[in-house]
Amino acid sequence: MRLASVGRWVVCAIAAAAAHAVVAAAGARGSSLSDAAVAALVAPDPAPILDHRKADSLLARILIPRVPGTENSTRVRNALIEELEAPKDAHGKSKWHIETQTFDAETPVGVRRMTNIIATRDPHASRHLVLAAHYDSKYFPPGPLEAFVGATDSAAPCAMLVDLALALDAQLDAHIAQQADWRAKHPHADGSNDTTLQLVFLDGEEAFHVWSPSDSVYGARQLAQTLAQTWVAPNRTLQARHMTGRGRAMRAIQRMEHFVLLDLLGAPNPRVPYYFPDTKWMHTRLRDIEARLASLQLLYPRGDTQKRMPMLDSRRGPSGIGDDHLPFLAEGVPILHLIPMPFPTVWHRISDDATALDYAVMHAWAKLLRVFVAEVLDLPVL
Repeated sequence: MRLASVGRWVVCAIAAAAAHAVVAAAGARGSSLSDAAVAALVAPDPAPILDHRKADSLLARILIPRVPGTENSTRVRNALIEELEAPKDAHGKSKWHIETQTFDAETPVGVRRMTNIIATRDPHASRHLVLAAHYDSKYFPPGPLEAFVGATDSAAPCAMLVDLALALDAQLDAHIAQQADWRAKHPHADGSNDTTLQLVFLDGEEAFHVWSPSDSVYGARQLAQTLAQTWVAPNRTLQARHMTGRGRAMRAIQRMEHFVLLDLLGAPNPRVPYYFPDTKWMHTRLRDIEARLASLQLLYPRGDTQKRMPMLDSRRGPSGIGDDHLPFLAEGVPILHLIPMPFPTVWHRISDDATALDYAVMHAWAKLLRVFVAEVLDLPVL
């Protein structure tokens, strides 16, 4: 990613902001979760996925250089998919509908084969709450930086998304059953209550030479372009906020209710502001969840006594950060960008390795994301 002006991307999205006001107002309602429900959501231990100090954890296994088009990139992609395919339904099939989007990208160092991973919990749902991170590591020419593993950038965020998928498995099962029943009873509804969780792992976020519109966010550009150019006929509930009338075809990208991008997370003492006014309500909700979990002593690992500042910051951050959200922003998708400002001091340095990670902080992010998604999707209380 890059901190710079991205005017043409932002201008394209400004016109869509008013259309999101109703969605934001609906989503800004307070939490209906009891303390007991919150405690149940955060109870599963994230260590098997997130504890980089354990050699068999997912995060430890993907902390390797993973430049697009390399064998290591394939290893990491397979590890992510394997974890997501682990939960099975009663018929032995994966509960996640996993698609891969492979394409050849022209880069300053030649053609590179890249692959995005799109995992959807309920492919029958009309809308998607998208959480995303890039799984590639930055390319450096042969030399000392060639071993760059991008622990915060963005191996840790990828592991957080996998933890989210596994920790909310039972709640998502119940949600899918609830939604299927709702569709059957409301065959002519507009689909506003029919949203599922979608996880996106993007390839090729990093520039190979110098960050520019053509040398950056390769996977995000490919996916956004494909979805923007793909027209789908609405099913009986598929009516998105961008549509001008019932029954009309719509672009696949309009199924994205919100795009939540995680990047540069996992280092100590992060301060994450909000960046876009139309999703400030989501950022505020995260701040409220953080405060609630802290008051319940459920945010950090048991025994952690270190005094810490809140991770979510009430200030507004700059809108000029270059990252994977830009192609989706240009298409009018509401963006929640979870990236610290300032960036971690290890950004694009060889020291962005396991030593840059704070497990207690990653533990806290995992708990925050679980409650956040449960509240936004209104998952059943189990």
